[in-house]
Amino acid sequence: MTADTWWSWWRLNAVWLCVAVVLVLAGLTVVPLTLVHVYVAVVNLTTWELMSAQRITYLRHWTDDANPFHRGYVRNVATFCCACRPQNWELFYRRHSAVVRQHADD
Repeated sequence: MTADTWWSWWRLNAVWLCVAVVLVLAGLTVVPLTLVHVYVAVVNLTTWELMSAQRITYLRHWTDDANPFHRGYVRNVATFCCACRPQNWELFYRRHSAVVRQHADD
């Protein structure tokens, strides 16, 4: 490739190369953030519950792998995407806590 053809190629593609660099840099931040929030939706947590579980009073006595709000992956996603009514999480939490305590006693 000669210098003249290289320069003409650069002039024709400089904008596209700059756009590609910007998209890659933006993707480095957007893709991990998207993956974390998809995970949070699938396991039925909030971002705050995921990051600060040890400081939240209602999650403090649970182990790291236990989630009192998990109702199955498919149902979690269906609730996240399609539920139009508010959930009464206090009743669900109490019911789940009683089941966990019962299994711990066995």
